[in-house]
Amino acid sequence: MKKVSLLLGLIFLISAFTSQGQIVTKYQQGFEATGETSSYTVVQGSAVPVTTVASSGERSLKLSQSTSSEVIIMLDTLDFTDNGSFQHFYLDFMHICDVDPVATASVLEVATIQIRLASETDAQWLTFTGNDHYDNSWGGGSTDFVGMNSFSMQSYSTWMGTTINNTWWKRERFKFATKLTGVTLADRKVLIRFRLNRRSATATGTTNTGWYLDNIKVQCSPNSMLLPVMTMVDYPDLGLTPNSRSTHLAADFATPLTQGMCSDSIYVDYQLGSDGVVRRKTMTPVPGVAGRYETYLPFCGYDTIVKWRMIGKDNS
Repeated sequence: MKKVSLLLGLIFLISAFTSQGQIVTKYQQGFEATGETSSYTVVQGSAVPVTTVASSGERSLKLSQSTSSEVIIMLDTLDFTDNGSFQHFYLDFMHICDVDPVATASVLEVATIQIRLASETDAQWLTFTGNDHYDNSWGGGSTDFVGMNSFSMQSYSTWMGTTINNTWWKRERFKFATKLTGVTLADRKVLIRFRLNRRSATATGTTNTGWYLDNIKVQCSPNSMLLPVMTMVDYPDLGLTPNSRSTHLAADFATPLTQGMCSDSIYVDYQLGSDGVVRRKTMTPVPGVAGRYETYLPFCGYDTIVKWRMIGKDNS
């Protein structure tokens, strides 16, 4: 019998929910060929989906640097006029900035994110800064961005490598509640754009550089969003369970909240073979171990591939 690895892929999908369980996603874009419900506009320069790298799915968007002009993409207008209770607003995205600041027209302004109210003019674009908007406790946490207010290949040591690949992806989060402070409910419409500065006309070396974006999301909530932390403890291992009829999954979950996690919000979605049916099993607390949850998945033989992902939602 041919042995096929039981664990095809492990995907961590962690969602943080407020005490009221009310997080609203206003924008989501993964740059896939189908299934996208939000859109974007290429305002200037070259920005096209590519399959070279992707943080998930098949595609990402590459903003290609050139000497002719900067590259700008703008998201759909973000409308927050429907609920005055929303007080916290976040931009979340994955990216790789494969751009040398020394080869850019301005070493201090390479890849930036800007925001303005829809009612404001182009002269009023505000650049997100490391001190006022960047949440460096979430995702990549670039200390370089905190000081520069701009991303480049120097933002992370990983990006200084020679061959771009999917291990280079970094997640970022920006907060922009201050932009809406004191704004009337009717005026709470926002524009966000990603801007890549042009390449210096005198630059030498590699020219096929760019800023890769994926899984852009904008969310809002009445309360601050907290991030649960998940640590895998036990997962399928072909060598340890060669004859098992089920396989054990266990993980530790922690949040800044003293209440911890709600067990019915921690579960595993899985598929057996190629039937396409997504099944779900709730994880239950492990007696005597604080914050640890477990469940068992069926083992259907070495020729059956099991795809699974673990989800933790903090509803407390």
